[in-house]
Amino acid sequence: MLTGSSTAAHLHIPPMWGLLLLVSLTGMTAWCVAQWAYRYARRLWVAFDLSLIVPNPASAHTSAGRYRMAAVASVTAWTLIVYCLNGLSAHFAMFFFVTLVLLALAIVDLHIQLLPDSLTQPLLWTGLAMAWFELGPSLHSAVAGAMVGYGLLSGVRALFYACAGRDGIGGGDVKLAAALGAWLGWHLLLWALLLACLGGALWSLARRKGLRHELAFGPFLAAPASFVMGAARWIEPYL
Repeated sequence: MLTGSSTAAHLHIPPMWGLLLLVSLTGMTAWCVAQWAYRYARRLWVAFDLSLIVPNPASAHTSAGRYRMAAVASVTAWTLIVYCLNGLSAHFAMFFFVTLVLLALAIVDLHIQLLPDSLTQPLLWTGLAMAWFELGPSLHSAVAGAMVGYGLLSGVRALFYACAGRDGIGGGDVKLAAALGAWLGWHLLLWALLLACLGGALWSLARRKGLRHELAFGPFLAAPASFVMGAARWIEPYL
């Protein structure tokens, strides 16, 4: 276990002006991504004629705005923490890119319960490309992570359908899990999936919803994946 002195030695605390600049840039970038994701969700709602499945995203603009504000604040705070833990590096840049994509996916999923291939597929291939250029997990671990993510959630989806007679996990969730496996590697992906399942279960219990309740699982995948990726350097020695 790291002692207090050794922990402090590994922290990267910028001066006050640096903190303010980082918070401002991160917050503005996250807000722009959130606003784009909201508009993109509205376009997808029209393009796929989802009016019989989910309400128009524009009809819940006030509550949706609160969700977006909370998501932007969370991304900004977590990015600042990750910077202090890791400093400015290639890993930090990749973390920030993945977190912004996950923010967009979470907002789209919250609005229309859909994770579009236009976001999940580029996330998968860029993750594999980073592994190919040795900027992420090893290529072996990235490919294994994509296979484990796709296989595990496909199995859960099939099991849920056999038990409940309907899909409990969408195809977009399966593709997102595969993409996250490419970025995290199979061992970190397992922890992200465990946290996602726990979060979804606790949320359903808190809302007193049963198996028949439709749950947008994308945000529950996105949050722990960003957490695990940002803290990977600090938690991997204990795995």
